[in-house]
Amino acid sequence: MCCRSGVTAATLARDGLTATRTAVSGEQGFWDLYDPRTDDKSDGSTHRERFAFDPDGDWAIETEGIHAKAYPCCYFTHTSIAATADIVEDGVSPDDIERIEVRAAGGAGDALAYSDPETGLQAKFSMEHAVACAAVRDRVDLSAFETEALADPAVDAVRERVDFSVDDSLPYDSHEATVRIETVDGTVEERQRTDPPGVHTDPLSPERRREKFTECAERAVSAAEAERLYERLSNLPKLDDVAATVAGAESVRDLP
Repeated sequence: MCCRSGVTAATLARDGLTATRTAVSGEQGFWDLYDPRTDDKSDGSTHRERFAFDPDGDWAIETEGIHAKAYPCCYFTHTSIAATADIVEDGVSPDDIERIEVRAAGGAGDALAYSDPETGLQAKFSMEHAVACAAVRDRVDLSAFETEALADPAVDAVRERVDFSVDDSLPYDSHEATVRIETVDGTVEERQRTDPPGVHTDPLSPERRREKFTECAERAVSAAEAERLYERLSNLPKLDDVAATVAGAESVRDLP
């Protein structure tokens, strides 16, 4: 797996994928996360103690289940996106928003470093941009993190009104968030969420899963091919030949 990851990284770099030059050794990089000598921010234990593998212990896949990401951005933004969308859907117009206050955990504060993102990648790690998109756009999808969305004056206007702060009462790794929206007439609406949508206790609907899959797949194959793949991948236990599922997929080598 180490060799495969190295080849994959080199191939992605060749094809133009970018990342910070400090991804391995810099702050919040690979070694900063996995260094067993580093004290944990919340309880003083080392990373080695905290993440040690116990084959006789509980298995997270059984106790916590599978969590599917509802939005194509940092997971720390997801509860805030959902809470904001709930408020807007209840009747708050983006044009009437005076201020949005977002409170989340310390992990979110460290990960979401771009209050005024300049690129799509930075926007994926911006609480301000994610919440603004949730307030202004119909959906927070892949297009929300492209150049057009960053330049959207409606998104930009709301993004400037987002005040993101850390709630020190929350555990560092918590995904809990509280969103408070104040409108120009003084009305205040507040929502608090403990978990993002898509956790095992609040799974994505079949329709939303299909929509998420096809949105991604149609960037590489035709809509018809995306639908065919979804149907076959959704019925893997019934297939006689799994390899045949992708054997007929259209070539993506000529895509820009």
